Amino acid sequence: MLIVAALCITAFRFLIPELPTYKTDIEEWLSKEIKQEIKIKEISASVQGSTIVLDFKGTEILDNSKFALFQIKDLRVTVDIFDLIKKRKIEPTTVDIVGVELYVERSLDGKITVHGFQDLAVNQSESESSDLNEILNKLKQLNTQLRLVDSSVIFRDARYRQNYRVSDISAIIARDNDGPTLSGAFRLPENMGAQIRFFTKYASNQNNMKIPALEFYFHGSGIDFEGFPWKDELPVSQKIEKGKVDLQVWGRWDNSTVDSMQLRVNARDIAVNRQDKKGKDYRINLDEIGGSIAYNNSLYGWTLNMKDFIIRNNDININSHILQLWSKDSATEKKTSYGASFNNLEFLNIRALAKLFPEMSSSAKEVLINKGVSGSFYNGSFEFDLANGSINKYYLDGVINDFRYGRGKESIEFSNLKARIIATNKKGVINLNTTDGELKLGPLFRNSHELKTLNGQIKWSIGDNTIRLQSTPIALNSGDLNGTIKLAYNDLGKKDSGFLDITAYFKQLPAFAVKRYLPAKVMKPKALKWLDEAFRNGHVEDIKVLVHGTVNDFPFKYSQKGIFNIDAVAKNVDLNFNDKWPDIKNISGKLIFVGEGMTFKTTSGNLAKNLNIDRARIDVKDFSRTSISINGEVSGTSKGLQQYLIHTPLKFAKSNVLKDAQISGTVSGHLESEIPISDKIKTDDKVNATVKFSNCKLAWPKWKVDLHDLSGNLVVNENGIIDGDFIGKYRDKDAKINLSPLKNATMGKGVTIRTSGIFSLARFIPADYSKVSRIIEGDSNWKVKIDAPYKSEKGVVITALSDMKGTEIKMPQPFNKKQQKKLPSKVIMRFTEKTEITAQMGKIASVFAQIGQNSSLEKLVLNIGSGKVKKTKTQGVFVNGKINILNIDTWNQYLSKLGFIGNGANNICINSINLLAKKIIYKGREITNTILMVNKNKGLTRIELKNNWIDGYAEIPDSSNKDKTVKIRLQKLEYHPSKKKDEQKNRNDIISKNKDLVSINPATIPPIDIIINKIKSNGINMGALKLKSIPLKNGMEINKLEIKGEKLKIKANGSWLKNKGGERTSMQVSANSKDIGHIVRALGFEDTIRKGETKMEVNLLWPGNPADLSLKNLKSSLDFTI
Repeated sequence: MLIVAALCITAFRFLIPELPTYKTDIEEWLSKEIKQEIKIKEISASVQGSTIVLDFKGTEILDNSKFALFQIKDLRVTVDIFDLIKKRKIEPTTVDIVGVELYVERSLDGKITVHGFQDLAVNQSESESSDLNEILNKLKQLNTQLRLVDSSVIFRDARYRQNYRVSDISAIIARDNDGPTLSGAFRLPENMGAQIRFFTKYASNQNNMKIPALEFYFHGSGIDFEGFPWKDELPVSQKIEKGKVDLQVWGRWDNSTVDSMQLRVNARDIAVNRQDKKGKDYRINLDEIGGSIAYNNSLYGWTLNMKDFIIRNNDININSHILQLWSKDSATEKKTSYGASFNNLEFLNIRALAKLFPEMSSSAKEVLINKGVSGSFYNGSFEFDLANGSINKYYLDGVINDFRYGRGKESIEFSNLKARIIATNKKGVINLNTTDGELKLGPLFRNSHELKTLNGQIKWSIGDNTIRLQSTPIALNSGDLNGTIKLAYNDLGKKDSGFLDITAYFKQLPAFAVKRYLPAKVMKPKALKWLDEAFRNGHVEDIKVLVHGTVNDFPFKYSQKGIFNIDAVAKNVDLNFNDKWPDIKNISGKLIFVGEGMTFKTTSGNLAKNLNIDRARIDVKDFSRTSISINGEVSGTSKGLQQYLIHTPLKFAKSNVLKDAQISGTVSGHLESEIPISDKIKTDDKVNATVKFSNCKLAWPKWKVDLHDLSGNLVVNENGIIDGDFIGKYRDKDAKINLSPLKNATMGKGVTIRTSGIFSLARFIPADYSKVSRIIEGDSNWKVKIDAPYKSEKGVVITALSDMKGTEIKMPQPFNKKQQKKLPSKVIMRFTEKTEITAQMGKIASVFAQIGQNSSLEKLVLNIGSGKVKKTKTQGVFVNGKINILNIDTWNQYLSKLGFIGNGANNICINSINLLAKKIIYKGREITNTILMVNKNKGLTRIELKNNWIDGYAEIPDSSNKDKTVKIRLQKLEYHPSKKKDEQKNRNDIISKNKDLVSINPATIPPIDIIINKIKSNGINMGALKLKSIPLKNGMEINKLEIKGEKLKIKANGSWLKNKGGERTSMQVSANSKDIGHIVRALGFEDTIRKGETKMEVNLLWPGNPADLSLKNLKSSLDFTI
């Protein structure tokens, strides 16, 4: 055989050059084989080993009119020499067809024609199966491998008036042990996607079937459904409008059905149309479809296994790690069971899926579309029976990891719910056996609830637009709440028809957790904010809940519409009813929520430390009104009441009147209040309290107000004290005391304290001026009023009235008063940053004094006589009035004793004196009809004095004046030397003055300028006097001393110096007198010398100040002539 083959090959080698001459014979042979005329442009051949390759270039297939139907660019036929010899006939090993371009056309009537094969119509229905069988049988017997390369199809669509080109077509028809195989690939038109690859073959185990079973594989990438214009003509209820998909499909096709199939898909931006039986369109958009799917079919059902499956868009999100669906046909009745098992199945908002299933019942569709269902299942299974097109019964058993019913914030959600559901499409039962779950009831509660235990059973039934639920007692443990709950719900499908009936009992709940279990979603926002902060510390127990009424009316503001009641026992609960008010602490009692309100019936509680509230009722009648009323009995210490009020937002409680009070004792009484539950509510706090005080003390030390041993009742509201009557002690004396609102437009709101009793005047003077008590003795009957405004800057005012009978005033005239003499008096004291005292003492005098913060006297206005004193804005002393007798000697002694003058006295300047005195006693001498005027103005203090001894003025500059000269101008000055009985006293005065001079630095003495027009001594005219001095660095100089009279002329000068070595004084005197005896008599030495004209020159020098002049110290020279 090898020799024959070799001979054949050798023969072909000789024949190949002659092959083109046989072109016509070959054309006739091929035309006869395919029954269509063929023309070949060029023929060539070659021998490659044991095979012969024939190459036909430019091959055309002609129609009956010799017109080319289509052209094959290159046709190569390969023949195996050994196979040719063995079979004794030409059967090519391979046929390669290169560059075929077919034209396919669809007419308006839908008929599809392939040019060159006009008799082939795709839409033929008759004998379709026989043609297919014939084709399949021929393919089964075919041993030649057919290969199509680099070809294309032009599709012309008359309906859409468009052309589509399918290019880069490659296909191989071959065979394996089971039969023929077909594989290939082609590129889609640009607007339809990228590329499609395919492969199919005969399946094993054909089992003598008429139509062979096939195994297939299909892979499409980037397929764009929007580019297929004829997609709308597909005869299916779901049509893909648009989208792109990457798809891999492989499986088994058996007897016109898919026996098994596996699918891997990833589709994006898909739009699917669904049409119901009435022709109504539904549309759904999907962002993504993906996963791996395995499908198997059997005689009695199918199974569908999916892994990492996902369907997603804005409305739908379904994914599962593992999901298995199955069906099973009953062998005995017309019923099919369906089921599913899953692991990590998740679906979100699948209400849109209802649009794809128009056959779904209206009630179920209503649930999906209007409510929305979503969730995720950890694992479980689902099964239902379908008979006569409707669901008979279904089962669900598993762990629901997450589940949502409803939309947005109003949804009902739970997780890790272990449940067994057995139901038909009309009714069912849920058996709950959950541990470590979570529940969120969006329509009622804001927060989720932990479910450590949820055990029980719920039954339901569904009719046309009706839903009914009924439960057994369900055991519930949420960590902080433990008890049972039983519920029933009926919804008749009409507006406001949902009727809810709940009874529950719980053992105990922490007070701070109460807010978690109140129906917050149906309560007012202001009430919610209040509830979030209201309950602190403590706990509630023995909790009973009752809900009965339509859902839309919950929480039943009006009792005729339903009942909402929570009844519990509270223990040691802290209630924060308003952030600006102190908490009520350690409340125990009955806590009740009814409708939209709350009632707290307390047996005990604390308003503050040492202040209890007992047998109280705390009400929020309607949370929409957003106020709370507190009514109860209070008891404790007055200090506790004070501290409580200080920490409230009441305006009067913020004043220093309350803060500065020293208070002690016990209180009890009744409190009524109504307070907004939010500080943003623009309504006033309402407070009314009647408090009984027992053995209390109330004192303001800085005002010298001391009330103690008080007993009585006090009425208070939100504006302050309304009324109070007490008996007790004031200034350690028995007194009746009344408290009332302050009625003074200038001072504003406040409290007025009125008392009366027998007190000492000294008790009204501030403590820093208690030395006044040295001059006041005895008690008088006083009426006292204390006005204390809540605005402390207005100042507290104490007004005291008395006839002063029983009081002795130990002061010099005109203020001296005997004990039993009446002297109607009024004392007013105002306490601000400084203390002001105004006093009127009958017709004797009136006085105004201002005392600074450092207890120094800043202002003093004294009006002597019956006139009223006027306040001044200027610091200093102001004196006005008329007086019969003014004993300056007595007043000096008195004021020195009190410390108002002399060393250590207050440094206060005299601004003005305007005083008329009928008699002044000074140095034991009487001065009558004296007018004293002192005025301070423009840097000068001017002192004017006029009486029978002196007439003139003095001007004393202050520190602001550039001219520091002290000027004295007198019209007259009369001097009366002391009598013998006063000589010793005068000597003592001189000694005292000498001591004062020791401490004086002469350099600090300002310049002095004195002019006295007329000097008399003992009634004898001495003449006129002029004196001038100037200060030196180490002392002072008297540069002019001149006395010029009719009988006496004196000129003198001198100095007073103070150095490190000590002090010395010197004088140079020149005197001339016509009658020295006249001068001696003027000096008080009567009848010692008579007459005598005298001239004298004296130089005096002595150590010390001018007051140290004595014969012992004197160093002088004297030259005189008498």
